[in-house]
Parts: sequence; C-alpha cells; structure tokens
Amino acid sequence: MIVFRADGNRHIGSGHVMRCLSIADAFRRVGEESLFVMAQDQMKDVVESRGHQVKLLGGSYDQMEAELPAFLSLINTMKPKMIIVDSYYVTERYFLKLNETNLPIWYVDDYGKTAFPVRGILNYNAYGPKIDYRDLYEGEGLCIPRFLLGPTYAPLRDVYREVPKRVVTKKCKNVLISTGGSDPLSVARKLVDYLQTHQADDGLCFHFLVTPLNRDREYLFQLPVCEDRIIIHDRLNCLKDIILASDLAVSAAGSTMYELCACGLPTINYILADNQIPGCQAFAELGYMDSCGDLRACEEQIGELLYSAVVRLSENFEKRKRMAEAMQSFVDGYGADRVASELLKSL
Repeated sequence: MIVFRADGNRHIGSGHVMRCLSIADAFRRVGEESLFVMAQDQMKDVVESRGHQVKLLGGSYDQMEAELPAFLSLINTMKPKMIIVDSYYVTERYFLKLNETNLPIWYVDDYGKTAFPVRGILNYNAYGPKIDYRDLYEGEGLCIPRFLLGPTYAPLRDVYREVPKRVVTKKCKNVLISTGGSDPLSVARKLVDYLQTHQADDGLCFHFLVTPLNRDREYLFQLPVCEDRIIIHDRLNCLKDIILASDLAVSAAGSTMYELCACGLPTINYILADNQIPGCQAFAELGYMDSCGDLRACEEQIGELLYSAVVRLSENFEKRKRMAEAMQSFVDGYGADRVASELLKSL
C-alpha cells in the first residue's frame, strides 16, 4: 500500500489531491493500492469515487505538525510501503518524524526553495528542470534525494494518453473557462457578469467549469439559461471530453495546464496564487500559452481583460496552430505511469 498525504478545500483548491489521484491510479494499474490521508473530508467523496481509500485525521490542513501523533499511529497500523506528501504546509520537523518510520518519503514540490530530508522530489512543472535542487541540498548539508523533474512526469489521468493530434479550426466557437477548484478571485462570476453586460457578435460560446468548492457556485447556477452564449458545467469527473470539444481555453496557471497541453488546446492562462507565478512565466516564455498575468493586481478589470485576450487569440489562427502543436509535443499523458514506475524502483 502507498500512502498519500494531501488536502483539498476552498482555501487551497483541489490540485494537490487531483495530481496525487492520477499517481494513485497509475499505481493501481501495476497492482499497488493507495490510501489517502487527509485532514478533513472536503474531497473525500472525490477520492472514493476513483476507488481509493480515505482516512481522516481530523486536524487542520495548515497545522501539519499537530497531526503527527495521529498520522504516525495510522502509519504504524497500515504499514505502507511508501509515503508521498503533497502540501505547502510541511516542515523539516514533519519530515524528520516521518523518517523515523524508516519508510521512503517522497515530496511533491512546486517551489524548490526548501531542502527537506526526503528520499525523492517530484516537480513536474515546466520550470522544474531549471531549479538547482542539487545546489540547494548541498548547501544545507543534506543527502541529495532522487529527482523527477519536468513535464515528462506530469501526473495526468490515463485518458490523456494517446490523445489524437489537435485539428485547429480557423473559426473559434467554444471557449472553455477553468478557474481552479475554489476560484478565489471569483473569475467565473466576473467574466459572466462582463459577458452579460457587454453583448458582442463574436460567435463565441463560453463554457464555465464549476466545482463543488467554487465560492460563487450558487450565484452561477441561478443565472438565466443562455446556451448560445454562456453554459455552466457542474461536477465533471473528467475534463478530457470538454477540452477536446473546445477551440480555446482560459485557465488558472495550475495543474489543469498540463491536461490542456496533452489535448493541444490553445490556452490563455492567468495567476491567482503565488505558487502559479513560475508556471505561468515558464509557459509564456516557451510560447506555449498566452497569459493575462497576475489577476490579483487588477480584480476590477478581470472580465474585460480575459474577454479581450480571448478575442485576440480566437482571431489568430496561425498562432493557435503553433500553440496546439507545441503543447502536445510538451506533454504526452504518460507522466503518472513514469512517476509510479520510478517510485517503485526506489523501494
């Protein structure tokens, strides 16, 4: 059994849990079952719907040292082969205590700023290979762990393997809007409000993905139905079909970007949290996505900024073709299988 320690809620979104779920699915394909250990139950149903066990610690996602007695007791009972931790609230002491179990400990990292005493580091982000982890660990005098770096290891669901090459149409119709699990900036609400008050003959239909964690969920589902302009999608278990049916996307600069890459969907990304800054910058520098930058600096103009960016990209057929080809060459959908394989080699 493999233990994952990850949380998801309205404060931190769903990305930590969702990427761990993809790795857990890959483990199951090679005969290894997984257990998800979480502070609270906000994403318990999501994990269980994918066929994985869940144990709740009853603590707080941002006070991880306080959970150590309960977590260590659970580990002693379950006797897993490995522990994979995916959280921004871990500490050196947390990992030192986990190391007392003598189990391999892996950390899913996005920042590359702290050297933790672990067996291995997974950073699948576009900027991952540019981080000098070896220098970081040598500077702290710690044993150098194994590193799995870059989009080769992007942990996507198995449905993103062998996606056919994107056929880019000259005219855009369907625009996918993905605002993250909790949408802390109310991007969906602000863009919907803008579209309703600024009518345009652009031929575009905007498809909004709304998760159970979205803070504006009730407001969005009370909107008048306008299916030729605005469609609200609820609780989609997998985004692949709607991504393939779309011509263009707007997405927060989180893990969804890699699903969009696998499907070759031309995308405009934006930043809603500090951890998304390097990813947003990396995709922009590579030319794989357009970007509206950090929306926290211009919350009152969110609707106008995103709509204008959509119109510009929708009118640039050649750019969208180049984007689609580059994106699909960047992410092939087999990252989770590679991660599971490499982690099992470390046992």
